[in-house]
Amino acid sequence: MKRKIYPDERVALPVSHADWLAITEALTKPWPPTAVRIDLDFREQLDDIERALLGRGTCAARWGWTESRVRRAFEGCGPSARR
Repeated sequence: MKRKIYPDERVALPVSHADWLAITEALTKPWPPTAVRIDLDFREQLDDIERALLGRGTCAARWGWTESRVRRAFEGCGPSARR
């Protein structure tokens, strides 16, 4: 019997940071909420100095989102909220 995967279920993706950075370069703006959730997971794995470089303003430009939408994503609210 195969395991059923639910659309909002979180799974670990075996993607290296280098591969994820290559993928992000191919994304068009604005990023879809799913890509933002993955990027937030990527951001959580960075050390404090690198994480500071990916603040609200940088992520707004990176994702093509407004700063208020990015703030909600950081707070775990809105369509990009982690489940």
